[in-house]
Amino acid sequence: NNGNALVVAFDVNGVITYASENIESLLGTKKDLKGTPISYLNKFYPTKDYDSDRFPNVNLSTSFNDGGIFVTPLLTKKDEIVYYQWSCKEFSEHVRVILGQDVTEKIKLENYYELIVRNAEDLIFQTDTEGNFTFLNERGTEILEKPITDLLGTPIFNLVEDSYKEKVINFFKDCQNLEMKNSYIEFLISPSKKKKKKWLGLK
Repeated sequence: NNGNALVVAFDVNGVITYASENIESLLGTKKDLKGTPISYLNKFYPTKDYDSDRFPNVNLSTSFNDGGIFVTPLLTKKDEIVYYQWSCKEFSEHVRVILGQDVTEKIKLENYYELIVRNAEDLIFQTDTEGNFTFLNERGTEILEKPITDLLGTPIFNLVEDSYKEKVINFFKDCQNLEMKNSYIEFLISPSKKKKKKWLGLK
């Protein structure tokens, strides 16, 4: 297999029975992976310069899940970190296979946009269908004058002045129904009873 996909097969004891040539070339292994424990691949798991919370190490010997998908970083023979998305398939009681696709550029692009969002001068947030905050950038916590832990899971409508609340709720409903394009709304918010009211514009 000289394509971009990485293929590794192993038995129920976690012993590799097949590994595509490209994975050995990518990692620079000095020996044939066949016959080695699947845990040997942990050797190529980077110990720094990646988000360990987002990409936790996966123990395939104990947590293999047929149909499961996960992403892991790998340290190549060039000391570069690449990211692969692995699909798990159990072909029989004795044969388990993981198929890896290179998603490095996708992950880098996601990280790039995440950096832009987190450092934007404007308030950027996401909510669920009920209007509860699921994400806020740092600027958002400054504008709303509350720590992110106090905001996540709470509805944005709690911050809206009563006279604008119905208008804002309808605005959110219309956005969810895709009935408004290039929509914009301005309304008053009250971060707390003791703090000054603020105008907020959303689009």
